[in-house]
Amino acid sequence: MKIFFFIPMMVLGVNSAASIHKYDSQLIPMLRPDGRIVGGRSTTIYDFPFQVSYNNYGAHRGGGVILSPTRVLTAGHVIRGTMLRLVTIRAGSTYHNEGGLLIAVRRMIEHDMLHIPTPYNHDIALVFLASSLEFGPGIQAIQLPQQGYELEAGENVTISGWGALYSGGPQPLELQYVEIPIVDRDVCANAYRNTNAVNENMICAGLYGVGGRDACQGDSGGPVIIGDVVHGLVSWGTGCALPNYPGVNTRVAYYREWIDSFDENTDI
Repeated sequence: MKIFFFIPMMVLGVNSAASIHKYDSQLIPMLRPDGRIVGGRSTTIYDFPFQVSYNNYGAHRGGGVILSPTRVLTAGHVIRGTMLRLVTIRAGSTYHNEGGLLIAVRRMIEHDMLHIPTPYNHDIALVFLASSLEFGPGIQAIQLPQQGYELEAGENVTISGWGALYSGGPQPLELQYVEIPIVDRDVCANAYRNTNAVNENMICAGLYGVGGRDACQGDSGGPVIIGDVVHGLVSWGTGCALPNYPGVNTRVAYYREWIDSFDENTDI
């Protein structure tokens, strides 16, 4: 099992918080420079036009979703430790390393309670683009759920991204997707009772007791959707696609009011 370490840096427009590297021996965050979804299928950006690749130093670091021409939603741990001048967002491409539009970033805002009081708590962030996206067949905004909306256990969600084939696995270039059911939060919390807290601001998904399909490293910040609504952002888990450890995702509906508090013109 490979251990991932993160060294926080001072980032323009990003709030600081405690280091999380000490937790990496327990948790395998869904964050890796490349890879793909576990047990999924290849797709194109035209089926997931809201999907973007968050690039750091020119390499894919995680996913995100388009909310508007200048706003992208992602997981807080994806932006943590990155430098604003070295970050770009690739939109409108099936491939994370070429094509589409590569847009500079002017500001990033992570939730001010990220990793407090437990790792991956409040794992959400907004990324503001330096120039506006032009919407078309491969670039579209996704819808947000209402504040407080709850998914029911057993509902099927779709996750897309460029995450690993398995933990530490190989890298395809094409966008992948997988369909998996929501896992009851109490069941999920019990599965992780000796590892990390599963809170009401999280949703779990996977084939509990079976495994084989999941998000993985490199999918972090990417969308967990039903139809044209994003209900979750890939966040954390133990391993990838293990039978008794569902993937844990940020519950977007918990943060609808927080998201809406930052509009297109935030600190231009």
